[in-house]
Amino acid sequence: MFITLPWNRKHITTQTNTVTDRKASQSTGGQPASATTDIQPNTATQQDNSSPSTSRSPQTQSLSEPQQDFNWQTVDLESLKTTGILSTETKKVAGKDITIQNFSLSDKSAKVSISPELGANVLGLELAGEKVISSPVLEGKAKGSNVSEMEGMPLISPPNRTNKSEIYYPDAKGKIQKIKLANHWWNWNKKFEFNQGNMIHGRMHKEKWSLKEAATNNAGDLQLTYNFNTKDDPILSKKLGFAEFSMTYTISKNPETGVPALKTEVTVTNTGDKKSPNGGLYPLVGLGFHPYFNVDKEASFTAPVKEKLELGEKLIATGKLEDASKDSINTGRKASKKDGAIDATYTAKPSPQGEARSTITQGNGTKIHIDQSREMGFITVFNGETDKKTGQNKLCIEPLSCAPNASELQFKNKASTGGTALKPNAITLKPEESHRASFTISLEKNLT
Repeated sequence: MFITLPWNRKHITTQTNTVTDRKASQSTGGQPASATTDIQPNTATQQDNSSPSTSRSPQTQSLSEPQQDFNWQTVDLESLKTTGILSTETKKVAGKDITIQNFSLSDKSAKVSISPELGANVLGLELAGEKVISSPVLEGKAKGSNVSEMEGMPLISPPNRTNKSEIYYPDAKGKIQKIKLANHWWNWNKKFEFNQGNMIHGRMHKEKWSLKEAATNNAGDLQLTYNFNTKDDPILSKKLGFAEFSMTYTISKNPETGVPALKTEVTVTNTGDKKSPNGGLYPLVGLGFHPYFNVDKEASFTAPVKEKLELGEKLIATGKLEDASKDSINTGRKASKKDGAIDATYTAKPSPQGEARSTITQGNGTKIHIDQSREMGFITVFNGETDKKTGQNKLCIEPLSCAPNASELQFKNKASTGGTALKPNAITLKPEESHRASFTISLEKNLT
């Protein structure tokens, strides 16, 4: 379902207003507001500008219901610093000073480290004392800018590999158009992807995002919203057009179990018009995330998958589907390379409630749950990295809203030959249309 969303929600003062405001934005939508300035102390109240929603043939499922708000209220950064919820530090990445914003719940049960300059990327995540995600940036060991996509949780758009760095989309008359993206501008891995001409992991994590709003609620949870507008990057806007991205992180604890969690929700809205690049269309293709989890030597994992995407030359999806059972993803396999290296994408098998849960089980019994919303119909698994100095194994479980190379498969090839036909779920947004997806990372500790 496509909807139009307001970018600036008003300050919430009552439980009734909270529910009404959020549900209205989902059911009726709103006209996207222009980009706002960075968050400052005593931010003025913003008002919604509601209008009928935009609709057309759906390419995604309906949006997941948000968590209960418990009376969210906007707060300024100085208040967060005074109460010890926020601390900032500077790290060197590829010779540049990078700001790290460390946010914690008041009881210190959860901590998230975010870099606005690296795409509002989560470079560190601690839940109940467990370092779930940790980047070399936080330890001052970053050797290059690639760490923003290798060791964190950036937004990746288009997600995963794109053949020859080419994006396809239908114009207003239904004719298939092609956009060629420069390899050297999009890629970090010159030894592999650059030489083969593929785009990988998109561009947004290389951009500087802005913290637009911070909010807390009666339960002591924390919500952070970062924005990025493609108009701030002349190359990006010229190639793809005008769109605004909003990424919201919600750090919370389950009120019944006390389990801490981080929910990530991203929304992209086409802010162009007929005179803008691509005639006002925005060839988004899809949304994805790249969380790189710390796993011990005995860790195992499961993921709810149905079929495996066949990969051809240069690891590009062919459009065919294969039997996924031989990979033992559903039944469980080692997170390290003990059961073999894996770099593969699968179609997700959601629960009756619409979410798909992957689980990493550490050797001590601690579980990391990754719940992706119904809009995230694909899962990529990669276990190819180990820190040579520390021996720390890494496992990447990536929720994706579309298949790798989705635009070529869907708009250029239109249908695969042989095997089971894949539905790539590539998306092109018209002006004022939005696309949203989310996933949540939570922890379950073994208390015995």
